[in-house]
Amino acid sequence: MAPQLFIKPERWEDATVRLNTSEIHYLRTVMRLSPGDQLVIADGTGSKYRAIIQSLEKRNAILLRVEELGKQCESPLQMTLLPCLPRSSKMDVIVQKTTELGVHALCPLVSQRSFQPASVQIAEKWRQRWQKIAEEAARQAGRNIVPRILPVQTLTLSLQQRLDPVTGIVLWEDEPDQAGNAFWETRPHSGQVQLIVGPEGGLAENEIALARSCGWQTIGLGPRILRAETAAIVITALVQFCWGDL
Repeated sequence: MAPQLFIKPERWEDATVRLNTSEIHYLRTVMRLSPGDQLVIADGTGSKYRAIIQSLEKRNAILLRVEELGKQCESPLQMTLLPCLPRSSKMDVIVQKTTELGVHALCPLVSQRSFQPASVQIAEKWRQRWQKIAEEAARQAGRNIVPRILPVQTLTLSLQQRLDPVTGIVLWEDEPDQAGNAFWETRPHSGQVQLIVGPEGGLAENEIALARSCGWQTIGLGPRILRAETAAIVITALVQFCWGDL
């Protein structure tokens, strides 16, 4: 597979574009490409192009756009993942791996037992870092778009904002296995899905009660307790398999 970059449409001047320093570093140092080599350009809106490197110097590089590519790597399923904030670098893993699996957006949540940012400014710094991780993962996966990392919000607000016909799923480790089995056997089809994954320590019973009252489906993932980052990856893959393109 040819290397890929994300370049927004407004940066192009006719059929050429000048690269920034991070893009030059990626092509020269990471991918070890040279003038004349080809790569794929995604514009982040769904289109992809084949491009040729016209020049590639340490501080200056130009690409020539050759043709539009018809290949689509996006799932027909519009999936938003809403993980309650875990500690440490676990959110980095969630963003990276679920981007590779095809989520369209991620919205970090604050719940009763989740990690909480000390300020709005810190939360925004985290969001910007996660957005960069999502772009790098989307580039590696050959995706047409980069998932949006939405600002951190509360679990309560997210539960109350779900609108039909969006299918809302909340992972809960205390859900009886038979309830989850029945849900997957019926596999209600929906082109839009929202997935909430609880924090380390799980969701509180009053949070589960609110989810159910707002029309969310609670399910489990079997008899074993999974780490928050593992659960996020598993449920994303499982939903993508049932309704998406895995």
